[in-house]
Amino acid sequence: MFVIKQAGIGMATMSDLKTQAKQTLAAAQDARIYVLNDGKPVAGIVSLEIMSLVEDLLEDQALAKVAQERMTAVESGSEALLDEDDFFAQADAMLAAGSAIATPKKGARSATGSARTRKTRR
Repeated sequence: MFVIKQAGIGMATMSDLKTQAKQTLAAAQDARIYVLNDGKPVAGIVSLEIMSLVEDLLEDQALAKVAQERMTAVESGSEALLDEDDFFAQADAMLAAGSAIATPKKGARSATGSARTRKTRR
């Protein structure tokens, strides 16, 4: 049976999900639901609002990892920092080509083009 253990937290067994799925999903709008299998937590059910927060956090962590890897490469000298014009020129070229943004190797330079047009969008 589904039981609220404390404010905002509930538990449901696997059989509860089979017999009370609608009630469990409704309860997940106001509480984090831990799903138990053989008495051990195996999953969670959360509202879409909380799921959105989790997705934002995961995206932030992924971006932070990329930024840290990039800073480590710049600090080690294996990659160069781009100046503003070069950054926007490369971004414009890659967006036009539909490719992902790559990091330049140390000493690499790119042609400047419509980089200044992007400044107004920041």
